[in-house]
Amino acid sequence: MTLRAGAGPEGAALALRCTTWLTAHRHRFALVRHDREPATTEAVKPLTELLMVLAVLHAADDAHGLDPALRRWVRTTTPWVLDGLDLVQVLDVLAVLDEDPADVEQHLPDAGSRPAATVLYDLTHAVMGRCRLGHHPHALPRATWSALTTAALGHGEQRLAGGDLDLAAELLLVAAWDPRPDPASARRLHRATRDLVRAVGARSSVPGHRRAVGAPGQLDVFTARYHPTLTTLALLGAVPGGG
Repeated sequence: MTLRAGAGPEGAALALRCTTWLTAHRHRFALVRHDREPATTEAVKPLTELLMVLAVLHAADDAHGLDPALRRWVRTTTPWVLDGLDLVQVLDVLAVLDEDPADVEQHLPDAGSRPAATVLYDLTHAVMGRCRLGHHPHALPRATWSALTTAALGHGEQRLAGGDLDLAAELLLVAAWDPRPDPASARRLHRATRDLVRAVGARSSVPGHRRAVGAPGQLDVFTARYHPTLTTLALLGAVPGGG
């Protein structure tokens, strides 16, 4: 498996492990549990986030192509989740992509600041809404992209160094959507993606940050790991080129 991303063979191997882990836990994304009781609102959250990552990977495939193995996983998983419905339309109905168009600029952190994780997640979610999960990156003007890519790479590298792989992957994903990155930014993105892959190591899924997971044993393994695993998989698909 040769992934078309800036993480090389290690990234390809991690993407394969992530898809295998997610497929093994597919029952946890279902809207109805095995006992046929309707899922709670909290239980629907993993499915919504799986939909978002599938939308990201579809956009990446349209933009620069996915590795055939990852494309097969996307095309196998999407019908099971949607039964033929349009990904972005479904997310619109779920009000996932309802961010105000001005939110991206409003959420950009000041240069040199060290914003809280919630501030950075607000930024990435605003970009997801504005750019339709990577389907419409030109919705942002060039000047905004220049500032956004610089901020996303800088804070992504900081979060990665601090062991927050989930937030780091989400910030790097935003940087990967820049339609015209300068060469230095492209190199930083590929380098940071490789560093994240190496931080995950040989694990079959991506560990959550202690901020989100809490004390050991507080969350079950799926709940603690599904979001960082999805976000990392989206990043591996979205970063173009061979690095």
